[in-house]
Amino acid sequence: MSAEINVTFRTTQAEMQRAMLQAGGQLQRRRPKGPFVLFVIALCVIMILGLYVIDNWLNFDTQLSHLIAFLIGMVSVFGIVVVNARLMLRETAARSMEQDAARGDVEVCFDASGVRFENNLGNSFNKWTAISEVMSLSDATALRMGAIIHPIPDAALPMAPDAFREQLQAWKDAA
Repeated sequence: MSAEINVTFRTTQAEMQRAMLQAGGQLQRRRPKGPFVLFVIALCVIMILGLYVIDNWLNFDTQLSHLIAFLIGMVSVFGIVVVNARLMLRETAARSMEQDAARGDVEVCFDASGVRFENNLGNSFNKWTAISEVMSLSDATALRMGAIIHPIPDAALPMAPDAFREQLQAWKDAA
């Protein structure tokens, strides 16, 4: 076991976006889609049955066109919410990358006690218990801390990427 591993790198916006997409894709593949699909189907059935019951109970003169218009409106609102969320995520990512020039090189020190990040904007230390996962990406190793992904480019590593990940995982497991 190494006593300490030091890595210095600068992450470009393209590298950060690629790492976030790859890490997000890995997380989504682990999540079962069946329960969500069943929930959406059940919600649609309940809404349609609810509208039918209300229509018959309150004796509204509702036609099929009203139901279709309601469903189109509901899907439209859902689409607006999704588009707005994506735009907000893009804006957040753009703001985060604006600090890249000021951040400069990132120096990361890994050891048995945790991970130390240092750059021109500040320093932080995280114990291994704060690291949710050590992830293997196509050209980087990512540390996931909740919803935050910290990619470490494989090109900046002082050792083979697989050995690096094994060492990090060993420290994480020992914590």
